[in-house]
Amino acid sequence: IRIVDSFENPLLKVWMRVAALPNFLKLYAIIDEDLPAGMYKMEVENHYPVRDYDATKHFKLSTVTWIGGRNFFVGFALVSLGLILFLFAAFIILKSIFWPRKLGNIAYLDWDGQ
Repeated sequence: IRIVDSFENPLLKVWMRVAALPNFLKLYAIIDEDLPAGMYKMEVENHYPVRDYDATKHFKLSTVTWIGGRNFFVGFALVSLGLILFLFAAFIILKSIFWPRKLGNIAYLDWDGQ
């Protein structure tokens, strides 16, 4: 387990940055090994007041898949956008193969303003 243990650690500095939205999750540590099922206890030595802001703090163990973590919207949106752009590119390629544009037509050139 990689854990942030001091205020000089760059991981903690990133984790303590202000979030853009009111509801957010931030990655604190990555567990590189499988955990057996059971009860786990986490001790927090640094206490940050949140009651003045009507906020709450929670601890969450989570897994991440290839398409994302808690919110699948971004993953589905990117896959959908990729599929739409692929279909658009395939349409343009097929159009240029079956209905090519005429190249070198000098009727569209205007040399002397005539």
